[in-house]
Amino acid sequence: MAQLFDETDLIPCNFCPVLIFAGAGLRKTTLGQTADKPLTLDFDIGIHRCTYRKQALQFTSWADHIAAGGNDGHYFVTVKDPKSGNEVKRIIDYNTLVVDTGGRALDLMIPGIIRESPKNGNPAGGLSPQGWGILGVRFTTWIKQIRAWGKGFVMLCHEEEDKNAAGNSFFKPDLPGKMSWKEVHKNFDMIGRIWKEGNKHYLNFSPTEFSVGKNAAGFDVIELPDQHDPNFLASLILQAKERIGKTAEASALINQAVEKTVSFLDGKPAVQDFNKWLAEELPKMTGAAKSQSWHLCQGYAKENSWAFDQQYKMFIGPPEPPAPATEQPSPAEEAPKMPKNGRRKKAEPAEVNQSEPK
Repeated sequence: MAQLFDETDLIPCNFCPVLIFAGAGLRKTTLGQTADKPLTLDFDIGIHRCTYRKQALQFTSWADHIAAGGNDGHYFVTVKDPKSGNEVKRIIDYNTLVVDTGGRALDLMIPGIIRESPKNGNPAGGLSPQGWGILGVRFTTWIKQIRAWGKGFVMLCHEEEDKNAAGNSFFKPDLPGKMSWKEVHKNFDMIGRIWKEGNKHYLNFSPTEFSVGKNAAGFDVIELPDQHDPNFLASLILQAKERIGKTAEASALINQAVEKTVSFLDGKPAVQDFNKWLAEELPKMTGAAKSQSWHLCQGYAKENSWAFDQQYKMFIGPPEPPAPATEQPSPAEEAPKMPKNGRRKKAEPAEVNQSEPK
């Protein structure tokens, strides 16, 4: 079902998928156990090395994952009922799905994709370009399913060193073959790397020249606690959701303020009303809303040829053009008066200067 959000609507962040990658032995699996009521899908078969581990499921194939109920989010295991001795399904209660590791989970998807069609594979036993495309689609669909289940999602990955176009080394999540980084990047709100300096461990979600990243929540570099905090990742993800939600809320409030400005200008205010609005309403705004509204007002003033008076901090309209001069009709020449007898006098002959020029 489609849901429309206008630019002034507030959009809460209810799903914040997180990817964390690190080298071996840097406590990424242990960090995953501090998520909100986690269920670890242990594709790496390494959960036994983790301190403070919570409940986990181990798989050796993607088919095992599907058999455990992985298509609807209700993961279960088959156990014997202690009273009856019969085998029953036990539904696993969890809030956050922790995939350990993402690279191994994607590796396990590949054989099934190749079995579906020979065109999906290559002679060496790997995926064809078409197969890699299908793997990307399956991965994206899986994350969308987890979102629909209403569960949190954390994917842990090993790190891989690569080189950029300039030949400089940088670190990225270790994912199989030609798995598109674009597919991974667009499906996560937060992508961070753990590294160690001295005895301290740090987590950074921002991309740097040394590693990829994605930081929708705008976190600074985070120092991981020396002592185990069972709720560390749960708290961090909750903060991320709040920050991302506030970003959406701030954007909506900006749009609401700008819409108010647009509505005012659409009314074609005169310069006096315009200056009054600037003095009373613009100071109530802050940040982007204020700068965008001021930009709109400047454009409106320019359209009307209004100049800004720096001394009085107001716009001045152009001087009114002088009224066009109206030509006064010249008085009609008076007709010569008629003598009382009604007859004009006979014109006298003009005098002629007959003197010679000297």
